[in-house]
Amino acid sequence: MCAAVSSNVGVRSATESPDMIESTIWMVSLAKGISTLGNVAFSTGLLWVFVHEYDDVRTAGFMLAVAGVVAIVLAPGVGALLDRRRGMLLTLGADYGAAAVLLAVILSGLAHSQAGMWIAVLATSIGGTAYGPGLQMLVSRTVPNEQRRQVNARMHSAVRIGLILGPMAGGGVVAISGQVGLLVFDAATFLLSGIIITVIYYTPSVRVHVHADRGGQGFSFKDSLQFMFENRIVRWVLLVGAAVNMLTSAFAILLPVLAERISQSGIAYGILYSVYQCGMLLVAIVLSSERTTKFAAGEDSKVVAGSLALFAAGFLGAVAVQSIWLLGVSIFLIGAGLSATSLFADTRLMTSVPIDMQGRVFSVSGSILASLRPAGNAFGGLLVGVSTLLVGVIATVAAASCAVAIAVRKPLDTTPQGADR
Repeated sequence: MCAAVSSNVGVRSATESPDMIESTIWMVSLAKGISTLGNVAFSTGLLWVFVHEYDDVRTAGFMLAVAGVVAIVLAPGVGALLDRRRGMLLTLGADYGAAAVLLAVILSGLAHSQAGMWIAVLATSIGGTAYGPGLQMLVSRTVPNEQRRQVNARMHSAVRIGLILGPMAGGGVVAISGQVGLLVFDAATFLLSGIIITVIYYTPSVRVHVHADRGGQGFSFKDSLQFMFENRIVRWVLLVGAAVNMLTSAFAILLPVLAERISQSGIAYGILYSVYQCGMLLVAIVLSSERTTKFAAGEDSKVVAGSLALFAAGFLGAVAVQSIWLLGVSIFLIGAGLSATSLFADTRLMTSVPIDMQGRVFSVSGSILASLRPAGNAFGGLLVGVSTLLVGVIATVAAASCAVAIAVRKPLDTTPQGADR
């Protein structure tokens, strides 16, 4: 069944102009960046509000944890709705719906209460549940296979910029206008993102592709899950994603400990975190160029293996060096390796899933990977308390093992139709 429908992947009209495709790529990337900026600013500002106003960081942490669980639980159902005919309009409903709820909280006067913040957290989380897979589906329907990595790289670049600017925006908005300002900012990013996606959706040439599929009516949820675990490429993308998510979550705990050990300065920690983000951003920007569109075409396994090896080397260097400069280089390598790994693996996922089950596969795979981040945090916190060197060695061995397995088995390379199971 799975191999028989693989020909639906990337079906599109030959009449769409390069300028239209380029415009779509930029607009999708802009929407993704605005969404990330809003989410990061909101979560950062929320933590500051509860620390500064309520002296209750535990409630803030619990809020974010509950929001994460709600998103994971809802993801399969949201994916099934996205796969229905015109189901992708759910992405617009999520954007505009979240903005409406946030504005209602503000106008009702609840913005100054913890109850209002609970509503805002849940609205933001639920609104984002359809957004990620919906955007992936939009790209799959409007951008040719050979340009998927380019648009993925631009989206990753936008996400990195949002992650860098988000904490500053969140802190600044709360400092200037408090909780109300934070909710207004979050609502504005949902609204602006929704407007951009609306413009994309209702471009005539895009609309044809968005609504041309059969709505997933020929496949059950069981079929989608079966495809995920039987398709060779999807299995390996999930394996790589699981390993990377666990290790980067552990790294989030490890980094401040390393900064404290070498410099004993919060400023140094901030700089090192920025270096890590810059490593990811630089690689994403390089790969977003049209000149790199055909880079390593058909040899994704080789590139992912090399990226994981770079990631592993950075981890080992980070726990072994005693110089702040060498630590910075090691952290940059971790970011660069992570960025390249994610870009190539994500692109293979987008080009390998049949159109009629993309909503379910993208939603479920996203929830699986997201659920591993808390485990990585716990794993990192436990081992860092024992030995930073132990964390580095385990991470290095895990990443290097994945690199060797992918280099030898080449599971992500382009294969003849039906031979990827």
